[in-house]
Order: sequence, then structure tokens, then C-alpha cells
Amino acid sequence: MTRIWSSSDEKRASEAQRSGISEGRGAEVAKKFEELRKKMTPASRALVDARFAETLSQMPLQRLRRARQFTQETMAEAMSLSQSDVSKIEQRADHYVSTLRRYVEAMGGELELIASFADGEAVKIQQLADIGDSVGKGTPKDKTEG
Repeated sequence: MTRIWSSSDEKRASEAQRSGISEGRGAEVAKKFEELRKKMTPASRALVDARFAETLSQMPLQRLRRARQFTQETMAEAMSLSQSDVSKIEQRADHYVSTLRRYVEAMGGELELIASFADGEAVKIQQLADIGDSVGKGTPKDKTEG
């Protein structure tokens, strides 16, 4: 069975290329990945690209932050929280929508809430824009979630 490179392999290769590493393991991984990719059939490349895109579209907060190349410290500064508060947010399984909104906005994104139904219908929830405003940015309740 042929091993398909994971998104972490591709990310390491991409980081090595961006950082200009010309020697060592980083450059070796980047070179091997490019060589492997050239040998892949178009169908295999499409499969890897689809899996990579799917992985990026569904991930826990901590992986999202890392994929966007943010540290907990930079997130804490952007959210006016401590690094330990950011860590707690990333470990929590249940969140206030306003906290998720602030977390995503700290990375320059916009949080959208979409309800998906069994019949394939997807509806964007419009009230999300008002949620953070009604709670108020930086209130103690929003900062700690209880």
C-alpha cells in the first residue's frame, strides 16, 4: 500500500520552503515531497488535495490556531486575555458563541454559524452578528465562560 502524505508532512515541507532552509531535514522533506508529488497521478494529487482541504476545513481550535501560525501568546494579546485563558479555551469542549467569535476574529477571521439539515439544506444563522455585541467584548463572563 502506498503511503499518502498527510497534511502535517505537507505543512512541514511548505514551512521549510518558506523559511529558506537549504540544508538539513526540512529541505530534505520539502524536496522529497515535491519529488513524490511529481510522480503521483493527477487523480492521486487530487485525492491528497481534497483530503488536505477537508483536514483544514474541520479542526479543533488549537490546530486551527497553529495552522494559521498564531501562538497562544499572540492570541492572548489580541483577545486581551492571559495565555492560560487561551489554553483553557482550546481545551474546553463547550463554548459561548461570543468566545468562539472573539477567538476567530483574533486571527483575522469571521465566525459563521450554519445549521445543516439531513435533507442537505444549510442555513446561516443571522443572529450571530448580535451575540458578541449583546454580551460585550471583554466582560468577565465572556473572558472566563464561568
